[in-house]
Amino acid sequence: MAEKLVRKLPTVKTMSHKKIKSTMYVKSGTPFKSATKRIDKLLNQCQRYVTVLGMGHSVTKTLAIATTYQERLHKVQVMTKTIEVLDEVVEDTESIDDSDSDIETKLKKRLLSGVEVRIFKV
Repeated sequence: MAEKLVRKLPTVKTMSHKKIKSTMYVKSGTPFKSATKRIDKLLNQCQRYVTVLGMGHSVTKTLAIATTYQERLHKVQVMTKTIEVLDEVVEDTESIDDSDSDIETKLKKRLLSGVEVRIFKV
């Protein structure tokens, strides 16, 4: 039986209030210029560094941002990660009607590659 993806669940984020103020998440749809402007703003507000996180398809964009700041003579640290995510799936059976609201779903675990970039103030 084939499985049908119902929805992707968000990853669990456990951070302090201070880390939330100095962390930026990059998605595949994040515009490059907007990301650099936001990081500049965060660098002016924070005391030491800004953390930029990207996972999956956005790893290349996150590394491109890191390269940009390295060219601007900022100190940059790059750390790779493996993130565990959960997907909610339902088994694809033709015997299930659309009117049946008690469809059983399962959580399926998968691993994604990610990158954490720390950009330090000059």
